[in-house]
Amino acid sequence: MDGLDEADDFYSILGVSPRATQKEIKQAYYNIMRSCHPDVAGASMSADEEDDGSADDVCAFINAAVMETLMDADKRAAYDALMGFTSGAINPFNDKTHAADKVFVSEYDCIGCKNCANMCPKTFDLEDDYGRARAVRQGIDSEDDLEAAIQSCPVDCIHWVTAPQLALLETTMLQMERVQTWVLMMGGGSGVDVFLEASIAWEKRQQKMRAKREGDRQKSWMKWGPAATAQAYEGPTSKEARMQQETAAATATAARKWREYQRSRSRTAVGQLPGRR
Repeated sequence: MDGLDEADDFYSILGVSPRATQKEIKQAYYNIMRSCHPDVAGASMSADEEDDGSADDVCAFINAAVMETLMDADKRAAYDALMGFTSGAINPFNDKTHAADKVFVSEYDCIGCKNCANMCPKTFDLEDDYGRARAVRQGIDSEDDLEAAIQSCPVDCIHWVTAPQLALLETTMLQMERVQTWVLMMGGGSGVDVFLEASIAWEKRQQKMRAKREGDRQKSWMKWGPAATAQAYEGPTSKEARMQQETAAATATAARKWREYQRSRSRTAVGQLPGRR
């Protein structure tokens, strides 16, 4: 099966533009699903790939996460706003409308002390490759227990975040280079702020979408006269806010699963999706 290019959003996973039509998204989906069929995938995969079930993993993920989001109009709108693909959206790191009730571990800063995993084992776990803690579940342990775990961290690598922020942070961790914990403790590999990187990535997507929209407006003006002024963002309705919460939670979970999938295949220090052959 052809692999997937390094990607940090659902559109690039499918290989389509954020402005793709539903028809284009469906076609990209069917192309990947066909590659998962045993008669197709078996002809292009190595024996190791057949054994580790990589084709099944990729297709299951796209079915459960990508397509469930992009083929639903409301969920897609919420996802676009969350990721910065809507030109009038608000950066989740500047948005105060969501409660900071999720926990996030900056794996780049974690030294693997195990304090959080010992205190809240249902929420935190240590991944195998680099010995870093990770919040693998949300909403299990009480707020008091989680706060105690956060306070026990000697390097302040655990943070309270909103659901949209968590989705962006987990997505950004896909591309973050990590080193072994002992290297970090010796002073190597420090100096990267995953919060800043996540915010910058969002702003870059936002700028790109604004540039495309302005280009479309210019073309419209040249043909038909001045384009209509964009409406100011007035904040989400209760339905939109609920959809944003649900989509953000699903996106964060999907990003974490992608990282687990990547590491199981490559075991490299840089998170990457399988490259096309």
